Amino acid sequence: MQIKLLLPLASMGISLTVLTVLISCGSKSDELPLSSGIETASGQAAAMTMLNQAKAYEASGKISKAVSTYSDIAKRYPYASVASEARYAEGR
Repeated sequence: MQIKLLLPLASMGISLTVLTVLISCGSKSDELPLSSGIETASGQAAAMTMLNQAKAYEASGKISKAVSTYSDIAKRYPYASVASEARYAEGR
């Protein structure tokens, strides 16, 4: 049924890319979006490892290295469970 509705749009000059995006935006709530932001277990582990490294830098007085590592965590793994802790520590 979606195809029948979209065919008139294609004849009006709507690009195939736009049509593809429209089709992929289904209404089923149980389907994951194209980019769901769900981190993998390995991403979570890497973020936790980096957080521990940043804490070690901070404890040893290497503050600029710690801040840089906290920032890297938040940028590389924004959806990881430790990302908010990294952002908070970066701002302290």
